[in-house]
Amino acid sequence: MTDPLIGKTLNQFEILEAIGQGGMAMVYQARQPAMNRIVALKVLSTPMAVNPTFLARFKQEAQMIASLEHAHILPVFDMGEQEGWIFIAMRYMSHGTLTSRIAQGPVPLKDVGKWIEQIGSALDYAHQRGVVHRDVKPSNVLLDAQGNAFLADFGIAKWSEGSLDLTGSGVIGTPQYMSPEQGQGLKIDGRSDEYSLAVLAYEMIVGRPPFEAETPFAIVLKHITEPLTPPILINPRVPQAVSDVISRALSKDPNERYPTTLVFAQALSAAIVAEPIGGTLPLPQAAPTEAIHITKHEPATAPRRFRPIGIVAALAVLLTLGIGVMLILSANRPPPDRPVATIGLGPNVIVQTPTPGATPTSAAVITDTSTLKADRCTPPLLADTFDDPNSGLPRGEQSDTRWGYVDGAYQLFINVANRMQTRLIGPLLDEYDATIEAHFGSNNLGSYGLVAAARNLNDYYALTIDGDQRYAIIRRTPAGTQAIRDWLFSPALNAGQEVNRLRVVQRGNKVAFYANDVLLKIVQDEGDPAVKRSIGLTAASFALGTDARFDNLRVCPPPAEFAVRQVTLLDAFDDNRNGWAPQQFEASGGSTIENGQFTFESLSTQVPYVVLNWNPNVAFNALDLRVDAQIVSGTPASQAGVLFGLQDFYNYFWFGITNDGRYHLYRQQEGKSSLVAQGASPLIHTDLALNQIHLSVISNTLSIAVNDRLITQAAIDYTPGYIGLWCEAYQPGRTLCAFDNLHAVGTPSDSLLYIYPFCNCRRTVYGAQPLEVRWRWGAKTPGYLDQFRAGTTLTATVDGVLVENPQQYWTVPQARPDEAEMFWIYDLPSLEPGAHVIEFVVRSDTKLTDGMDENGDSQLDTYGPGDIYVGYVEVVVLP
Repeated sequence: MTDPLIGKTLNQFEILEAIGQGGMAMVYQARQPAMNRIVALKVLSTPMAVNPTFLARFKQEAQMIASLEHAHILPVFDMGEQEGWIFIAMRYMSHGTLTSRIAQGPVPLKDVGKWIEQIGSALDYAHQRGVVHRDVKPSNVLLDAQGNAFLADFGIAKWSEGSLDLTGSGVIGTPQYMSPEQGQGLKIDGRSDEYSLAVLAYEMIVGRPPFEAETPFAIVLKHITEPLTPPILINPRVPQAVSDVISRALSKDPNERYPTTLVFAQALSAAIVAEPIGGTLPLPQAAPTEAIHITKHEPATAPRRFRPIGIVAALAVLLTLGIGVMLILSANRPPPDRPVATIGLGPNVIVQTPTPGATPTSAAVITDTSTLKADRCTPPLLADTFDDPNSGLPRGEQSDTRWGYVDGAYQLFINVANRMQTRLIGPLLDEYDATIEAHFGSNNLGSYGLVAAARNLNDYYALTIDGDQRYAIIRRTPAGTQAIRDWLFSPALNAGQEVNRLRVVQRGNKVAFYANDVLLKIVQDEGDPAVKRSIGLTAASFALGTDARFDNLRVCPPPAEFAVRQVTLLDAFDDNRNGWAPQQFEASGGSTIENGQFTFESLSTQVPYVVLNWNPNVAFNALDLRVDAQIVSGTPASQAGVLFGLQDFYNYFWFGITNDGRYHLYRQQEGKSSLVAQGASPLIHTDLALNQIHLSVISNTLSIAVNDRLITQAAIDYTPGYIGLWCEAYQPGRTLCAFDNLHAVGTPSDSLLYIYPFCNCRRTVYGAQPLEVRWRWGAKTPGYLDQFRAGTTLTATVDGVLVENPQQYWTVPQARPDEAEMFWIYDLPSLEPGAHVIEFVVRSDTKLTDGMDENGDSQLDTYGPGDIYVGYVEVVVLP
């Protein structure tokens, strides 16, 4: 098809040929006769030209770039409109983009330093003027004939002050170069551009970006969760100082990067200048990846409920990750009081480490992502089942210790207190991936562990496990033993005499320790890199002796990358070990876990009437969910279904199937429901029959299958959240729904933690991170909130340290105009792995009176003066 613009003149620019396509426009080579020069003409496509949002962004780009006068920002010559065509004229760069240069082969270090410093200076200039580029990538870096680099395409840049927010909410950028905070849709600043610039540097010296996968979602996920492989581990010719500078700029935490792009660029240039190496850096062949199957069991925590202090007062805490709550909703009134459970991670929550480099399940074809099988090396470097006592491991005995083969396992036995023994095994290696199964034998006292990076018995690292689901990582040197990570609780570990699968991966000077394939810690090997290393086994006694048993040792070459985490929630509802919050209401129905099912009952004359319950264990980013659902009794219009993407009481998605073969998908936003999809399907079993619901959310694409057949797909604005179940009585009477065999797998969200008040409970957070605490108080009595605002304060402490200067505001929810809510917001510091206690005190200087029963009649509750609420939550941070 002929381009209608070729040969056409727009204003004073004669269009010669198309040379590229940007995010929302075509780019042409054009001649400007009046100035006797060739320019690049960016022309907005016709469909977008009539879109006011895109048009505003396009004009913003021209004005923004024109205001940024820097030697390495591609200059704008002109902007105009003719016959419905809108264009920007820019300098024409004849030597292409950085993308084409990288494709030609390795880039000399001197050019890497030069270009990063030029673009870093340009970005720093923009940042000082409140502009964040947000799409720094090779195709937006152009080169001139003299080998200088210029930054282009501010088409999705954003004024950091927020005065120009024309792109709406959501994540914008290019996945391969997107910072972790940008990939999560968080607020960004110039340090996000620094991360993207560091990806450019990484790609130029290594030959590929740091994270690659088959789908954009999988790439973004790796930026957020997967440890970085330093450039030097991929290309050993990269100078250590250069690798260190780039690695720092690629830190997951923006606070750990350089303060500005210019400082980063200057540090990189200094590292390059300091190195005697010159020329290009040839790349080694990449190592193969692996797939891993994981199992893990976790301890149960008995649920606990609270007594609310008022019917219409709801005090909520929002941190960043989750607790579940039971609620009953009707179409005509807000939900009544809800119970709250004190819940830890249930024993059927499985933390998984999928194949490094593997992508999540396709949204179009729902598969079981939990059945990843181990694809270990064949043959292994070393393997031993310990069935043969002559397989070569040391055997011996002293007065207080013995070591050798016992009952098809290798034993380290100690019969005296405060003693440690370590045995090195296997060949001497530079890099390896070693796994072994370990458990206690005749008792569960003391500890056992896996040794790594061992040069000798006085120079090694070790992961050690006790019988109480705690672990420590130690460093042994001639000077003694030091704890890198002292004893910490982890739900990844099995207690008592149950088997734990220990794993260590060494790649270069990085050593990663896993338990049951949950990554616990990556440490820097500070030993002599010229000395080959081995692995080993260790055991220690405390007050009494210990009996440690080891089995099924396997040593392989290391994977190409350290693995990322998935979490699986399994529940057969034989009991409530996974911490749901079932509740009975006198006249409205309720829910209960009994006889191997989670049963919901709706009893009401109001229609429709819904009973919901959600699980607090995992807030999922991506999600694959299956559950058996059955309407045991009810009318043809009765529904049973699942909740997902649940953030709080008023924000979630819900999907349900009816007893007469129809389905509905709704989104609840601020208490207001909107229909996403509906229809009838012969795949749905009717007349009280059992159905299996299976849904998958990948990169904002939702796929739903019933009884193993896809019935609908939809593009949704998915927000990470919890999962739940629900049952609806659409007509007056009794509807009974039963659920069983729930199976949910996905990546855990680090950006959501919902804590209901009064729980005095424990929550689990994945990864050290800043937490945002929100308290909410809602009221319906006229004037009460003003009274509350004037006389009430909130204080919070973290591990006894006061958190100061909270933000405070109040709002009237759009969906509930008869209510008003008070919010306090605290930004907490990053919490290191381990247990932390956050305490809250709500205090009133005056006597507060509020209350209203379900019929709208007064039912007075009074609070204060003094402390009207004191509570805490224990946050367990997993590494």
